[in-house]
Amino acid sequence: MAEVNDQVTDSVTQTSVTVMAESPAIALSSQILSTCHAHALMAYNAVYAQQNAQILGLSSLADHIIPIPDSSRAENLSSELSEGLSSLNNTLQSIERGLLMVSKGNRYGGY
Repeated sequence: MAEVNDQVTDSVTQTSVTVMAESPAIALSSQILSTCHAHALMAYNAVYAQQNAQILGLSSLADHIIPIPDSSRAENLSSELSEGLSSLNNTLQSIERGLLMVSKGNRYGGY
């Protein structure tokens, strides 16, 4: 059997050690990148939901302001607006719970 040069053996050994030594760092960086991506998507979805809730609230308000001179309609307006605000509050609380779960590392909401 032919003798292998010591420099070749050292080179192959060092390459193997380098690959094995870098693997945990690469795996961790990949996990961190995935987590950052999940946080960014969560923030995007929260902003999107908040914008939609704001648009819905404004359009509902505009729809209800027009007929205010009618006194019977004005009485119902208060209860309808409080229901709408309650729904908006529930949506914002749900978004806040989602943000809290993600910030604590619970990516799947406990499922």
